[in-house]
Amino acid sequence: MIDLHAHILPGLDDGAPDLEASIAMSVTAVEEGIGTLAATPHVNRDYPADPQAMAYAVGALNVALARMEVPLAVLPGGEIALATARELDDETLRAFCLGGGNCLLLESPYGGEVPWLEDMLADLQDDGLRPLLAHPERSPLFQEDPDRLARLTDRGVCCTVNAGSMTGRSGGPARDCVLELFRRGLVHAVSTDAHDNARRPPRLREGFDALEPDLPGISQQLDWYTNDAPAAILAGDDLPARPKPARGGRLRRLFGRSGG
Repeated sequence: MIDLHAHILPGLDDGAPDLEASIAMSVTAVEEGIGTLAATPHVNRDYPADPQAMAYAVGALNVALARMEVPLAVLPGGEIALATARELDDETLRAFCLGGGNCLLLESPYGGEVPWLEDMLADLQDDGLRPLLAHPERSPLFQEDPDRLARLTDRGVCCTVNAGSMTGRSGGPARDCVLELFRRGLVHAVSTDAHDNARRPPRLREGFDALEPDLPGISQQLDWYTNDAPAAILAGDDLPARPKPARGGRLRRLFGRSGG
């Protein structure tokens, strides 16, 4: 499996505090079946990580894992706050793209209106970058208006949701929203958004198991969301044919707008 979003680099943000924690998370990821993981430290006003520090930490972690024979490939990346992305130059943005490709992981907004969102994402696309929105299901903006997210995905923006949101770890509104996004075919990848080895570990399968009663058959689509589509995103390729959205199960909860 491929994890496109994890805070596994030591000491760069609110994720792994040291190399020991990074290695423990890496071992858990391998036990989960994850073979490739994008290290995505926060890049925002609280954590102004720079590309050189990120690249150095990625290299050091890969060396440590190789010495311990932990079969995990850690790729460079970053999770860029929207406001910060507007301030960074093109060279810096590209340095934070996942795996050295053209995909830029952007943190979905947590509060307030973002009237410039569509224009900003379009500008990034015009520059040859592929925006990937992190955990849109946790954003009140998209919880209240999933149609807005649908319009973005129609324009080529991709979305990765958190396995923890699928289990309910991020609260009821996030779980309700992630169900809606799966039903509407707006999810392109599932990531761990791992920050540690206990409260927010690098696990993916539990999310699919947790959603199975609500979306029968979603567990059988795990490979598409955790391997096929993430691999295409990293390679800059077109996404493979999407599996049919899982439907049925428990009574659908209504929230936000119900557009198709």
